[in-house]
Parts: sequence; C-alpha cells; structure tokens
Amino acid sequence: MSTIGHFVYFINRVKDSLSFRDDEDFTEKIRNDFDFRLKVQKFVYIAKYFGWKHPYKYSLYIRGPYSSTLADEYYNEDILKYSPLEIDGFDFNSFNDFVDGKTIHYLESASTILYYMGSEENFTREDAIDKLQMIKPYIDSEIVCNAYNDIIRLNFFRNNNLYEIIVIDDNLDNDKEILLDQINDYVDYFADFGQCNNSIIVSGSLDYLSMVLENETLDLEMKNDLLELLSNYVLDVKKIYDLCDGNPKVFEYMNLNSLENKFNRIQDYISQELGISLRLYDSEFVLA
Repeated sequence: MSTIGHFVYFINRVKDSLSFRDDEDFTEKIRNDFDFRLKVQKFVYIAKYFGWKHPYKYSLYIRGPYSSTLADEYYNEDILKYSPLEIDGFDFNSFNDFVDGKTIHYLESASTILYYMGSEENFTREDAIDKLQMIKPYIDSEIVCNAYNDIIRLNFFRNNNLYEIIVIDDNLDNDKEILLDQINDYVDYFADFGQCNNSIIVSGSLDYLSMVLENETLDLEMKNDLLELLSNYVLDVKKIYDLCDGNPKVFEYMNLNSLENKFNRIQDYISQELGISLRLYDSEFVLA
C-alpha cells in the first residue's frame, strides 16, 4: 500500500514534466490551474501501468479517469513537506518517456483509452477513435491514434489489467435520500442562528449540495464517489453543530476557513469533473 511519502516522491520525480518550480508553486497551481490538476490526475493514473501500485481509486469522468481520494491529498497545502518515500518497482525512465512533453489532450486520450482497455476485451484502435470522438469531440483523432499506438507498443496489458474491479452497492438511491434528510436537518438548524457570515457559508453550501443531489443522474460509480465526498462534508458540518451546542454566539465567531476551502474544492469537482452544475458564485448559476 502506498503512502503520502510515495506521492511526494513521485511529484518530485516528475517536477520537470509537470512544470512547477517549488512547493509554493505546486500549491499555487493546484489551487488555481485546472489543467495542472488534470495533468497530476493523469500522471498518477498512468503511473500505475509503469509499476506504481498506488491505492487511488479512479472513476471515468468528463475529462477522463479521476480520483477524488488523490484530490484530497494534493489539495493539502502541506503535502510536499512530507518526507518522500521511494516507490519500489516504478519504472520512472519509461514513464517519463511516455508523458514528457505530451499535451493535455494526449494525456486525456491515453488515460481514457487505458481505462477502457482495462474494462473491455479487444478494445481496438477503431474502438478508441469511435469512443473518444463521441465523448471527446474536441480531441483530434490523430492524437487518439498516437496515444493508442504508444499504449500497444508498450504492451501494458501483457499481465492482465492492473486495476481491480470495484463492486458498488446498487442501493445508492436510498443512501442519497438519507443524506438529503441530514442536509435538510442541518439547514433548518442553522437557519435559527440568524444571518451572520458563518450562517451564509454553511447554509449556502448545504443548499447547493441539496440541489446537486436532487438533480444528479449519475451512473452507480460516479454516484458512489459523489455520495462519499458529500457525506464527508456533512460530517464536518455535524462537528460544527456539536461544537456550537445551540449557542449562536459560539457559531458566529468560529473560524470556518477549512470548511469553506473544502466546499470550494467540492464545487470544482462537481462543475469540472462531473459537469452537473456550475459553481455557486458563477455568474450563470441559478439555484433551483
């Protein structure tokens, strides 16, 4: 099982290919550069085919394979302060040859093709072109062909698929209703605290999450990831609820920066990875 130390080692090894200067620059780009985050996601996903047996669970989203557990790690602003731990069996040189200088569209194509090749037998170059032209019409077919040919040349699947099959409970609609009930309970609770800044932060975020859950039509795998992420956020709201102990003054002066940052990351995930809603403060957003 990999550790944070393995992630730090990996990021340091691919520093030049990712194009960041130092820890501060990495944190800044993670916070503000969507393409940089996308590149980190694809690098880590592809690295497993070069020997890094990391534990990050990936699902297929709009821009290709995405791991919310990986996102939780790289959004930690102190992540690169951890001591690096060398990754046994990781062929860095071959990996670097594969990704160095590649465009976002190439990495998106390669990771998506790898995802399909791991789940569908006899996934041909024609299948890759047809599938990616349908779900990613903005990517040129030549890029898709090049990515497919590079994957075939490296023979990634000679030892079968490296990713385990994840079994997901199909009773997620019931879990969603339970989570919605919890969210509505906390909306009612914090509504009694008046219109302080903290009340706006908590109530606004919960209203947004309620709307997302009401409107989502995701498949089982995506829905499972979304419910897991939002359940963790609601647990954080519960901690605030418990600390307040019914006292509006205690709530008014609490520091909710950590909760607000987490909500911003959730909005990025919902808008950019799932594509099911704009961010709360986007100019075109309408709260249904």
